[in-house]
Amino acid sequence: ICVMSLTALFYKYASKDGDASTMTKKEVDEMLKCEFPAFYEDKDGKMSMAEFMILISALSCVCKQLIDTLSQSK
Repeated sequence: ICVMSLTALFYKYASKDGDASTMTKKEVDEMLKCEFPAFYEDKDGKMSMAEFMILISALSCVCKQLIDTLSQSK
């Protein structure tokens, strides 16, 4: 289910320019800004291990929200 959630997130932003098979830098920036604002605010242009773990944790939270939503709809 987590893979489904990440896939849906990818297509949500990748399809903005009409080509859902790839994500442009602009689309990636928009996704980070909207879905992971704490990560987007980092201005050094690099990703530390701590920042990577925060991003992965945020992705895990998105997956859990989807699982919860699907469980409630049954």
